[in-house]
Formats: sequence, C-alpha cells, structure tokens
Amino acid sequence: MITFAGIPITLRTPGQFIEMDNSRAVQGTSARPKVACIIAPMTSVGTATKDIPVRIVSNAAARTLLGVNSIGAAMVAAYRAINPQTELWAIPVDTFTSGTARVERITFVGTTTAAGTVHLYIGGRYIPVAIAASSDVTATALACKNAINAVTDISWTADSSSGVLSMTCTHKGAFTNVADFRLNYVYGQTLPAGISSATIAQTTPGATDASIANAVAAMGDVQYDSVVNPFRDDTNQDILETELLRRWGPLVQKYGQSFVGVSDTLANTSSYGNARNSFLCCALAVGASPTPEWECAAMVAALRDAQTRANIPYQGLALTGMLAPAAEDRFDGSERNVVLYDGMSTYTVDSGGVCRLERLITTYQTSAGVADPSYLDLTTPDTLDYLRYSVNQLIALRFPRFNLADDGTIVEPGSNVVTPNMIKSQILALALSEWEGIYCQGFDQFKTELIVERNVSDPNRVDMQMGPNLLGAFMVFAGQIQFLLGTAA
Repeated sequence: MITFAGIPITLRTPGQFIEMDNSRAVQGTSARPKVACIIAPMTSVGTATKDIPVRIVSNAAARTLLGVNSIGAAMVAAYRAINPQTELWAIPVDTFTSGTARVERITFVGTTTAAGTVHLYIGGRYIPVAIAASSDVTATALACKNAINAVTDISWTADSSSGVLSMTCTHKGAFTNVADFRLNYVYGQTLPAGISSATIAQTTPGATDASIANAVAAMGDVQYDSVVNPFRDDTNQDILETELLRRWGPLVQKYGQSFVGVSDTLANTSSYGNARNSFLCCALAVGASPTPEWECAAMVAALRDAQTRANIPYQGLALTGMLAPAAEDRFDGSERNVVLYDGMSTYTVDSGGVCRLERLITTYQTSAGVADPSYLDLTTPDTLDYLRYSVNQLIALRFPRFNLADDGTIVEPGSNVVTPNMIKSQILALALSEWEGIYCQGFDQFKTELIVERNVSDPNRVDMQMGPNLLGAFMVFAGQIQFLLGTAA
C-alpha cells in the first residue's frame, strides 16, 4: 500500500492529484559547506560588539568591525589570502581595556654618512624607512616613528626620543610577546652607512591575556569547522578544546578543529606540544618565522577548509604569505621529526623561500598515559566526521517519517515501513559506492562486521555499529639500493 503525505485517503473530490516525494532524490552524500571562525582580538576602533559572532565578508569589513589596527583583521586577511570562498565568522575579543601592553624599543647609534634605508620588520610586516644623509640618532628614530605611524593597519604605535624608537602594541596581553621584531630580513639589506648599531629590546612585556570563555560560549551550537585561536595559552586553549569535545559528541555532532601556532625555540615548541593532548587541536611549529603565529594558524585553517576531500594529505601546500625563517634558524629534518612526536605539525621551506606544509597532525598523543596514534593525522578525525555525516544524511533523507518493523516482516512497497536489514542494505550501498577506494578499504570486512539491529528496550530505535578501515596517507617511501662495483657481468 502506498503511503501519501499530502493526499488524504478520505478525498472524494474528483480530479488528478500527484504529490512530490524527494526522499530518493539525493542518491549520494551532498557536500556540507564549511564555516570557519576566528577568535579575533579587536582594538578600541573596532565597531563590532565583543563576544558576539559577526560574519566577515571582506578584509575591509574586518578592518571596520575589528579595528583597522587589530590582530583580528590581520588574521582574517591571512585566511582570506589563501581561501576567500569559505564562509568566515569572527568573534571579537576585547584586548584593549585590561592587561599590559608590550613595548619594544630600538636604540640607534651613529650618524649617517649617506642616505640609506632602515629595513624594519614588525610582525613580518616590512616597513622601509628612508633616512637622509647626516641624520643623527634623533632624526633616524623620528623618521622610523613617522613611517610606522603612517601605516594604519599595523597593531603598533610608535614614539621616539633621543635616538630611541619605542613601539607599543595596540593590544594588551602576553600573547603579543611572540610578535617578531627585526631589521634587515632580506639578504643584502643593511643599516644606512654611519649607523653602527641598532639594538632591539623588549622593555615592557605584554601581560594578562583576555579570556575567551565568553567568546567560546557565544559559539552556541553553530557549526564551525575550523576555529583559529590566537590565545594558545593552556587556560584559553583548554576552554576551547572542552567546547569542541562537547560538539564532537554524538548528541551534538558539530565537529570543529582548533588551530594555533607556536613561535618558539625547538625545546619550548616540544614542551608546548607535550603539554597538549587533543585530537581537536592542530598546532603548527612556526619556529623563527617573522610572520606572527596567529596568522600562520589562520593560513593552516584556510588550507584545511579548502580541501575538496577530507582525507587528502596536506604536504606541499603553500602557506602563502608566511615568511620563512633565516636558513640557520629553520628546524632541520631531525628536529621536525622530534616535534612530530610531540604533537606539533611541521612545514618546510623550498628553494624559492616558500613555506610549505609538511605534515598536519593533532596534538593527541596518549590515552590513559599510553602512546596512542589513533588520531595522529588531522585527516583521521576529518574523515570520521565525513563518514558520520554521510550516514546521518542517508538516514534522514531516505527514511523520513517511516515506521519500523522487525527483520523478516513482509513490507508492502511504498508503505513507508523499514526494517533493520533494509537500513543495513542502504549503508552497504553507500559504503560501496562512495567510500570504498576513496575513504575506506576492505569492503568485505566492513560488510561482515556491520551490525544494524532493532533496540531490545526501545522498539522505536535502531542501533548500528560499523568498522570502516580507513585509507592511510602516503607519507614515507623507504628504499634500499644494493649496488655492485666493478663486478664482471
């Protein structure tokens, strides 16, 4: 007996009535559009309301909402430079009313003997400063001050006095202490002739980071696939990971992955990774790159969100906009292997100076104190989320408003009645047509182990257990050459 949704059985009015049923229209898994979120430090000139999510449609909008001189706007620009297509939201965090602002100083010595350029880099941002001939330290520092303050979209304001250039961050908090200050990044850049030295020193460290607790609470149950967090201290990252774990659970099922960067020494980078243990956090070992770690984290999230398939490895993808560390400051192969065992993701630098992802892993390393590689690569939770989503979509679209019967029941075609075995057949068809050889392998094993049964306590519930064998990622090729030398044929 055919079951109709909109044509009543009591209809006596003559006519032709045909309803539409879309339950079989979607034969495969439709793509779920990704949504990214940046926890965005804002400044006092930003027009957005703190701790309230706001959609970002352009870099210009980010500068207005978060502050033209904000780290949040810089994170948005870093993300959108790689991935302008993904829907992007920001949750503004007030970093200007409390805490201590970092102050950095450059002390110049000498008088220029010819015109030249001070090549200044603040957080990876290049600011060339033209210096006239015969400029003493006061004039040099003043020229640098004016050049910095002329750049409106930088998170620092400058002052000068008696040959000392002072730069104060527009944000307050310890998270700003990792921002890089340097002179002469590019080979061949030098101080103007006559300036014998320019010493960079931090005179006031930033202190007291803002809490992201209210920002995380404001996420609600909205789906955010990537969450970029510039406040990677343990307290704030714990808040975020706790929320993401709740979302990962079976009653919410809104998977999100957090992204942070760590600009530090090898030892401190390893220590940070070893102190974390979450398959919902991906931390990039930024090392000595001049680019701020929060912008690097945004770049990684942008590359991940641009993926066309959940299980494609990431090695070789360019971190567009990231400045490479000096050759002598880069982590070498053995050092990168060390941090990969400490929960930290890595990148390499090619011959053209482009930073490229090497391996993206989560910080998950142990279970109950025992080494556990089950969630090592970022592609693993990404793939599992896709499999869960595709099964949920199959059930929701294929069996809406159905009755449930025991296996063996004779079910009339078109009667909107389903049995566990009918559901099992649909899952097997999904696995064979969409998963096998793309996400999974070993269909016969999957078919043998798949269990779909009616719950013994709740007659309205079907329970399912499946064991997909995920494809691995081709990361390592190991070979051996056994050569002959001078041996007669």
